[in-house]
Amino acid sequence: MKLQGNGSVEQLEKDKARSRCRKWKLWQRADGKNHGRRFDGTYRQALEALEAFRAELAGGVSDSMEFGAYAERWLRYRELSGELSAGTLRNNRHDIDTLLMFFSGRSIDCITADDVRGCFIDLRTKGGLAGRPLSGTSCNHIYVTLNAILSQAEDDGKIQRNPCRSLSAPRMDTRERKALTAEQLDGVFDGICRRGLDGFGMAVLLMCDTGMRSEEALALAPSDIDYARRVIHVSKALKEATNTIGRPKSAAGVRDIPMTDRLMAACREWDAIRDAHGVYDSETLVCNLDGSRWTLNTFRVWWRGVSSDVGAEGCTPHELRHSWLTKMGAFCNEFVLQKLAGWSSIAPARIYVHQDIDALYAAISRSQVTSSVHSVNFPSTQEKAGQAI
Repeated sequence: MKLQGNGSVEQLEKDKARSRCRKWKLWQRADGKNHGRRFDGTYRQALEALEAFRAELAGGVSDSMEFGAYAERWLRYRELSGELSAGTLRNNRHDIDTLLMFFSGRSIDCITADDVRGCFIDLRTKGGLAGRPLSGTSCNHIYVTLNAILSQAEDDGKIQRNPCRSLSAPRMDTRERKALTAEQLDGVFDGICRRGLDGFGMAVLLMCDTGMRSEEALALAPSDIDYARRVIHVSKALKEATNTIGRPKSAAGVRDIPMTDRLMAACREWDAIRDAHGVYDSETLVCNLDGSRWTLNTFRVWWRGVSSDVGAEGCTPHELRHSWLTKMGAFCNEFVLQKLAGWSSIAPARIYVHQDIDALYAAISRSQVTSSVHSVNFPSTQEKAGQAI
């Protein structure tokens, strides 16, 4: 087609400032007709998308070879597979939107290793969609998405070689998890009780004494509390992307966790509070006093506001689970901890289970007992310390 003019970008969200608008209409006149296309993203991305649209109309870049178009088809295929969670697809979408800042309108077979390297240098130093420099962990996630797209393009014969092959993924820089001591975890439990029990407080008590994930605690139904057997049946999780209740990430997430006396007493107290407000049959145990469900994001915001009041300042909800697992690692083997935590693999449990020297001495002692040797005694750690003095 023969292009006429330079095209334009129309802002569709009229009530927002241009910097906050994310919905646009791209316009280009060609062969005497106006051609339009919807676009979701920032204004800067819309301008880049306009150039890609112009190139497409002019026949400069084949739609099948343009990075943005190929990435969209890659993502659509993943959506249609039905094998990925809404959260994973949402993250893929965000990664692609970020990559379009650099590769929109570019022919996919023209992207070089230097282009990819420069993209991630800019993301670390200048920033992404929000205009802030990204962490190594965020860059790593975007790199994984880009590598998957280009690997698929290589398999499809669209490019000769995936340029990511000659590069190393950005190094992740996730901060080390903080674990509260058993005494601090007890302090959090007591602090929540002193505040007066509410829905979010109940979620924290559940996490302090069972190590449940926050999405599992927020999805519990009142019927999941079995007072006769003194266990909590975990079989559901709140999906952050859709705010719907579904199955846990894996079959191992379905499990029964025994309740402590104090947790069972708190659950009974919360039952009475919900009953007094007429919401005893609420869909979820952790709820508002009108029976409505909470969201994961609202829970995180609430926790940031109260964590310092209960002696857990700077501790995230997931670190409450981490703290409980650390505490339980001193009392059970890795197989028991794997079951309690709901892990598919035993590998994570081995991080938490600590064998001290006395346990090793005890194991050796038991292995040496035979029909002629009834016992083998080793000095305890305390006795050895006394002998040293």
